[in-house]
Amino acid sequence: ARDIRLLAEFLQHERDIGRLRPSLDPHVTAHTIVGTMMSYGMLEVISGQQKSNSEEFIRTFVDTFWKGLIASPENF
Repeated sequence: ARDIRLLAEFLQHERDIGRLRPSLDPHVTAHTIVGTMMSYGMLEVISGQQKSNSEEFIRTFVDTFWKGLIASPENF
C-alpha cells in the first residue's frame, strides 16, 4: 500500500506540472502499474518457471503504458 501511495503521489506531481494528461487518475494508474508487476511475478512463481525475459517485459510494459499517460504523445 505504501508503494502504491508513493507512486500515486509521484504521478499526481507529474500531472500537476503538465507532464501527464490532466484526466489521469494517479491512484488507478499506480494500482495498474503495481498490479501488473505483481501479477507477472506471481505467475512466474505459480508456474515454477523463471522467465529470462522479465526485464524486457517490464521495460516494454512501462514504455507502452507510459506513452498513453503523457500529456503530448507526439514528443515520442
